[in-house]
Amino acid sequence: MNEKISNIGKKAAAVAAAALVTGPAFAGDLATAATSGMDGGELTLIGVAVLTLCGIVALIKKGQRASGG
Repeated sequence: MNEKISNIGKKAAAVAAAALVTGPAFAGDLATAATSGMDGGELTLIGVAVLTLCGIVALIKKGQRASGG
């Protein structure tokens, strides 16, 4: 299981690095290339991880505002 998560992380990092290099003009082609190499389970796992991270960041910011920081 850890190896599969590691492979997914490597794929996501490669996609992010390629996006920074290629720029927004090729975003559609890049998204197609990235998603065609992954199955639905991997894409779902990445989506869940991103949403979880966004939720944690939102909770931290809300906690900072509540504490006056």
